[in-house]
Formats: sequence, structure tokens, C-alpha cells
Amino acid sequence: MAAQRRVLIVDDDVDFAESLNDMLLAEQYAVRVAHNANDALSAADAFGPQVALLDVRLPMGSGDGVDLLAALKQKRPDLLGIIMTAYADTETAIKALHSDAYDYLRKPLYFQELAATLRRCFERIDLEEKNRQVLAALHDSEERYRSIFENALEGIFRITPSEGFVDVNPALVQMLGYRSADETMALDLPKDLYLDPQDLRTLIDQHKSRKAVRNLEAVWKKKNGDPITVSINSRIIYDTDGRALFYEGMVQDITDRKRSDEKLQHQFRRLAALRAIDLAITTNLDLRLIFNLLLDQALPQLGVDSAAILLLNPHLQILEYAAGRGFWGDSIARSRIPLGEGPAGRAALERRSLHITDPADLAESGQNLAGEGFVSAYVIPLVIKGGVKGVLELLHRAPLAPRPDWKDFAEMVADQAAIAIDNIALFEDLQRSNTNLALAYDTTLEGWSRALDLRDRETEGHTKRVTELTLRLSRAMGLDETELAHIRRGAILHDIGKMAIPDSILLKPAPLTEEEWVIMRRHPVYAYEMLSPIDYLRPALDIPYCHHEKWDGTGYPRQLRGEQIPPAARIFAVVDVWDALRSGRPYRAAWSQDKVLAHIRSLSGTYFDKRAVEQFLKLDL
Repeated sequence: MAAQRRVLIVDDDVDFAESLNDMLLAEQYAVRVAHNANDALSAADAFGPQVALLDVRLPMGSGDGVDLLAALKQKRPDLLGIIMTAYADTETAIKALHSDAYDYLRKPLYFQELAATLRRCFERIDLEEKNRQVLAALHDSEERYRSIFENALEGIFRITPSEGFVDVNPALVQMLGYRSADETMALDLPKDLYLDPQDLRTLIDQHKSRKAVRNLEAVWKKKNGDPITVSINSRIIYDTDGRALFYEGMVQDITDRKRSDEKLQHQFRRLAALRAIDLAITTNLDLRLIFNLLLDQALPQLGVDSAAILLLNPHLQILEYAAGRGFWGDSIARSRIPLGEGPAGRAALERRSLHITDPADLAESGQNLAGEGFVSAYVIPLVIKGGVKGVLELLHRAPLAPRPDWKDFAEMVADQAAIAIDNIALFEDLQRSNTNLALAYDTTLEGWSRALDLRDRETEGHTKRVTELTLRLSRAMGLDETELAHIRRGAILHDIGKMAIPDSILLKPAPLTEEEWVIMRRHPVYAYEMLSPIDYLRPALDIPYCHHEKWDGTGYPRQLRGEQIPPAARIFAVVDVWDALRSGRPYRAAWSQDKVLAHIRSLSGTYFDKRAVEQFLKLDL
């Protein structure tokens, strides 16, 4: 009856669990819901579920669904578990596959798939119940036993370790592909049935240590030699004196399920490889390193002996070796293949993948593959945004028969390689553009400075000298390279505001009047007004705008004091005074080095930052 079909739902997602509960109730199942391991274990005692739907991820401290299933089965050994998972990671999914779960389902669940899985579960439960009844009936009536034995859907056997099969049912005979029970019972188990005789040894050893063996997997051989994977459940039958007579049990062919599991695991490994490649592409700018990691990840999943990536040289229209794995020699590294020649050249020119099955084509590929032993290959063009970037060659020393899923994975690997090439090309183009733009800016700045020098020949060469010395002093004071770039531009433009000062004042050969000094002291403000609208130069404004400020607040144009003055301006102020006093003017002669140093030392802490002066005096001038 439907009321007897009891299902336990274990999921910490309340909404999802309640939704699943409603669906199953509508299908006439008896349902209990638990949101953690403790509630699930309690329900196992009180509710007695036959099937448990367990989320692989449970709340903190509850373990996971796989571990919970093992605990539930300790309470109810016949319980069938179905793991529900969104496969958040490969390790969890593989753990689910290797657990004692009957099946697994991916979230989000599709009701038809869930209904079919539950139907199979209860069909199995019904079948196992029926088989248990069959085994119990063996003690009551040999006639009844034989009827059920003959008609059972599962394989049933009796064996002794020394004699092999002593009885088999028709289902087992059919499973192994033999014509009769006698032919089957004549098998030498270690030689004719078990692909690995150790599996038989395991069965015997487990029977010695326990009364029954459950779900023991082994690989048997059919009559035609094909392997099948079976699941064995058996027990020891004793005589009235307690002596073991034989092992009696059931066997189920689980070959298809195992193949599905292996296929899924293979897909997980491929996804993990693609993830590793994708991570390398997004976190690395070394194309060779990316190619090497790509080949290391892809080769084990593709099962080929060797692989190489050839990049297109667009100027010469040839394919050149970039990376490779699995080659016996190094001649492949000298590959230079014109477009259209050999498999690689044709794949690139025609922009389509080629499956090479004739070793002669590889011998004439132009890649010096003699002695490598390749007999087949699969060549994929690396195409992105409509352009060919190169080819991925997959070479094998045996015939290669690529399946559709194999081709799909190989094409994905090739796409990843093409993306890596394009990403790095874009980055290099961006770097090149930024470098060119920075050079253009700096050239413009130097042109402005040169124009000012040409206007005021008395200070010609001053800008170059103070720029170089300011950078030396800045490095000595521990400023980083990013700050130095802005300081360099600021030093070049320190007097750019003088472009707005009339010639009558700027070029006056005599000392300036007080009224003329008022105008002259405006040149830092003019510099700020000229440069501040330019985003690129805004970080360099500290020196043009503030290099005439003084530590004691008596400078101009804003009378900044102490550390209100930007560090770059404090450094430059010392250098500017040094160069100005060391250079002659029409109205005064150049000072000696000792006199200038003494003057700068005397102004430490009033006009200049003490730390800047201290470091300046240590320089080799």
C-alpha cells in the first residue's frame, strides 16, 4: 500500500524540504522531514523510513549527507539512500558516488526524475523483500524454494570455496551467457568466473569474519569473455550440527550503473581540469606558463600520448612551436609550418578540426616527427573573434577513435588556449598604448619646459638639473616609484606658471620692485590654474603649486606651514634654492658650494623641512 512507502527527507533548506514534502504527499507517500542529523536519526527510530532523500550539505556540526546515510543504515540496514547535491565540488560528488547510496540526484530536482528514482527504490525494496521471503521459504519447503529459485529475476547461487557453484538459478545462467545450469556449475571460479581471483578471496575472507556479506562488488567474466560488475549479497548455510555447508546468495548485474558512475567521475575530472586552466588564464600573464599548465591538465583527460600548441606568426604566415608535452625528442620545438601545409597548416587555413588516421600524413607534416612513432592525430585550430591564433595538436602512437564527448572536451581546451592568447594580446596592446600615451605626455611636458627655458635663457638648464637632483633626494627619502613618476613631472613643470608672467618682469635684469614681486608670486597659482583641469597631471601639482611655501608659514601663495606642505614640494624647495644660488644672474654672481650648503643648513626648520635638509646634505653633490 502507498501508506507503507515511507520516505524521510533530510535537508536544511526549509522551503525546499516542504516543497518536496508536498509533492510526495500528493503521490500518496508517507513522509517525514528533518532539517539536521539529530532529527533524522530520531525519525529513523520513530518513523521507520524505507527510503531517505539526503542533502549532501547539512548545517554546521551535522556532517554531510553521505556520513548521515551511514549512521542511518546502522539503525536501518535495509534503508535505501538517495543523495541530493548541486555538486558544489568534485570531491563531494565523488564521495557521494562511492558511498552506500542507492542513487544520487542533482539539484534542482525534476519531479519526473525523482518519481522514477523513488519508483525504482521501492521496486528494489519490494524485490529484496520478495527475495528475503524466498530465502526464508528455503527452510520450509524445497518445492516452494525451487519454484521461486527458478523464477527469480536476480541471480541466485550456492557455492563452496572448494567446489565452486553447487547450484545456480536460470537468471544467473542467463546473466553469464551460458546455455545451462550444468555448464555454469562446471566453471572453475578463480579461473573462469573471476576476472581478479582476489575478489573471490575477499568474499571468502568476509564470510569468515561475519555471517553475511552485503553489497560486495566484484568483476566476473561472461562466457564470451566480456567483464560484468556484480553486487553480491550472501550468507553461510549451516547444517544441524553448526557446520558450514555452503554460501548462498543473490547477485545483481550493476555494470551499467558502474559505467554511469565512471562516466560521471570522468566528467568531474574534465571539469576540474577546465577550472584549473581557467584559473591560470585569469591569474597569469605568462603565456608559456599557461600553455604548459593547459597541456598538463588536458593530456590525462584526453588520453593521448603527446600534444603541442603552435602559434601563428601573422607576418610570416607560419605556425611556430610554443609548448608541448609527451615527445621523445626535441625536434618538434623547431617546427615552422607554412599555412596550408601539413595537417596543422591545413587546419589553421581551413579553420576546421582534422582527424588524421594515416601515419604518412604525419610524416609529411613538416614538424620533424620521425622517430616519435605517431600513427594518428587530432588537430584543432585556435580561433577567437574570427581570427586564427594557432593550432592545438593531439598526437597518439596508436589509432585514435575520438568520441563526441572527447571531441567536445578537446574543442573546449582549444577554446581556452585561444582565449589565453587573446587576453594576453589585449593586455600587451593596452600596456603598449599606456606606455605610448605616457611617453607622449612626458614629451609634451618636456616641450613646455623647453619653451620656458628658451624664453628665460638665464635659467636654461635649470629644469633638467633640479629634476634629476629632486629624484635623487626623493629616492634617498624612501619614496616609491609611483610617487617618483609624479615628482618628475612636477619638477619639470615647477615654473610653468611663469609662462603667464610678462617679459618685462620675468626678464628684468635688475631686482624686482615690490609691485613686480606681487605679480611674480602669482606664478604658482597660474601653474595650478593651467594644470589642474588635466587629470593626468593632477597628482604632479604639489611641486608647481607649493614649492615656494616655507616650513614656518611665510611662503606663498597660500602660507602653508609644516606638514601642510606636500612632501614633494618640501623636497623640491631645497633643491630649487640650491640650483638657483649655484647659478649666476646678471644682478649677482653664483655662490660657492660651501656657502650655499651653509645657507641651506641655516634655514633648516624655518624655510625648509629638517628631514629634507638632513638627507640633502648627505648627497654626493
